[in-house]
Amino acid sequence: MSDINIVCFDPSYLFSDLVKRFEGRGCVFSEFPLASAKTYVWMRPQEYVAYLDFIEGIEPEDVTSKFVSAINKIENQITLDKLKKRSVVIHHGICPDPIYQFDAYNSTIKLSDVARVVGVCPFDDCYRQMSNIGNKNNFSFCPIGYDHEVFSEEYIKDKKNSDKENVLNIGFVGRAYGTTDESLLNSSIKASPKGYIKGGDHLLNLSLRLKALDVKFKIHILGQNWEEQVKLFDTYGIDCHYYQRDKDIKYTDYPKIYAGFDLLIVTSRGESGPVPVLEALSLGVPVVGCENAGMVKYVATITSGCHTYKYDTKWHIAEIEKLTEHILRLRQKPLALRDKLMLRKDIEQYTTINWINTIMKYSEGLT
Repeated sequence: MSDINIVCFDPSYLFSDLVKRFEGRGCVFSEFPLASAKTYVWMRPQEYVAYLDFIEGIEPEDVTSKFVSAINKIENQITLDKLKKRSVVIHHGICPDPIYQFDAYNSTIKLSDVARVVGVCPFDDCYRQMSNIGNKNNFSFCPIGYDHEVFSEEYIKDKKNSDKENVLNIGFVGRAYGTTDESLLNSSIKASPKGYIKGGDHLLNLSLRLKALDVKFKIHILGQNWEEQVKLFDTYGIDCHYYQRDKDIKYTDYPKIYAGFDLLIVTSRGESGPVPVLEALSLGVPVVGCENAGMVKYVATITSGCHTYKYDTKWHIAEIEKLTEHILRLRQKPLALRDKLMLRKDIEQYTTINWINTIMKYSEGLT
């Protein structure tokens, strides 16, 4: 039995991949913590908070009904003290209002006395509106990073035909979370419009501006659940190619698609550490991203290949004009091969392996 227990209930494809990597290092995975383990790595902060409530006899909130049903069938054999002193919690960031993931205040308070919180983006971007009460002393920043074996240097291309007369290939990567059910949107604070978090409407806004400016471009959407968005592009005559993950392509196909991008845009309203930022830069593809997308603002401080624009969370206004200006400027000055190789070097250390090693180090330090 491994000393380190990776805890994640019903892991999605991203978490499932990370769990397998930990298992490859000898860790043991379970949906709820094992009493026999010495330390715990929680992949989702809300599940750690829910388990604390479960131990104290409080009905867990901000988790699925499936989670509640499953947890009520187990018998806890772990003390509250052990759980707090032997846990490393991965924090994926708090979204700004009105996006609701979990009770931000309650989560922040309950994470304040856990042994270690590892944020996938810097402290202020992780805790956002709760930064003033978050505990900086138990917090460390380490992005999940890019898979350096999948996104290898061999995919970096030297494009010499990206002048203004040629098609500008704009990449957009991610999954459209949310719903189109208006009754659910009106009745649940947890529901959000489909694609809202990822900024699908901002992508359309940008595309219409570029079209009005007579820019020759093509949008490449790589991810899941963007069918409605793609129909809108068709309606407005916007050239778009949709690569559906796990249907048209696999994750290992990503690098060859990224390699065809002239740039990647990240229009997320509230996300902590979008991995595509590092994946793109690892292949020398410049990024234009919203500062609310957690890691974007930080990455812009370590490389010249990341350009940012703001999103006002009070008035819900994005600097689409700034986003457009960045794209037009990059279109006029495509990167040379040496510049692309430099972008990879700038972010070279931020690999998934480095993230795994960091989590393992903190976990082993608690045994």
